Formats: sequence, C-alpha cells, structure tokens
Amino acid sequence: MYLTLLLFALFSHVTSITDNILMPYDRFQYDLEKFIPVVEQEVEFAELSGLTDDQAFEQIKTFFPTLQLRIQQMRNTGIIADLNRRSKKEGITQMCGQGHQFSYLLVDHKLRNIQEVLLKKRITAANNLKMLTEIKNALVKWGESSKFPCKGVHPKGGK
Repeated sequence: MYLTLLLFALFSHVTSITDNILMPYDRFQYDLEKFIPVVEQEVEFAELSGLTDDQAFEQIKTFFPTLQLRIQQMRNTGIIADLNRRSKKEGITQMCGQGHQFSYLLVDHKLRNIQEVLLKKRITAANNLKMLTEIKNALVKWGESSKFPCKGVHPKGGK
C-alpha cells in the first residue's frame, strides 16, 4: 500500500516534466492509462492478501485520497480537452465529449459510494474488493468512452 503511494508520488513528479508537451486530451488518456494499473494493484492486493475487515478499511482509507485527487486532476484535464475540442477543434477526431462527460458521471458515482461507505466506517473485505473493482472498471470505461468516434447509447433506427 505504501509502496503504491511512493510509486505514485514518483510518477507524479516524473509526469510533471511532460505536462507541457501533451495536448489536454492526450494528457488525459496518458494519465488515465498510467493510473489504471495503480488501481489494479490495489484490487489485486485486496483479492490476494485475504484482508480482514479492519485491514480492508485501512486499505481503502489510505488509497481514497490518492484516488480522489487523481480523478479530479483527470477530470480537470478532460474539461480543458473538451473545451478545446469545441472551441479550437483541437482533438476533434480523437475525443468524444459526450461519452467523456457521461462516463465521468459513472466514475464520480462510484467515488461517492466509496466516500459514503468510508464515512459510515462500514467496510468489509468483500465490499472493499467490490468497490475497488467497480472504480477500476469505471475508469476503464471512462477512457474508452472518451475516444472518438462516439459510440451511441441507442442503436440506429431506435431499435
């Protein structure tokens, strides 16, 4: 767990060097692709280590601030990318703004669920694993839904 935070801190420092090189949408995708393995590592730790409920609580309590911060940073980058896509036509053939927005809502919902459970201190090893898996899946979907071409919610022809 602490190793994850240390690696993340080092990763954050290294990526700050490339911040000015990548366009906002590319930055969003890059940050997301680098963060998903961190979340996967937390999921694997929860799966393989046979955590007690107290240990599961400590894991999610320790990881949650990092998770929340990184999601907010990616959200901010995504907002800039979407604004640039609409106003400057930057990344217009890369980003699906609507998919990006809607998938973020799913990520935000999962994040709020974790926060609610943390506040109530009702963490079990099973729901810790479930919440971490759900947030990981939501992050993956966010990345996929943000890519152009947009995938429609409804099939063509209204069927």
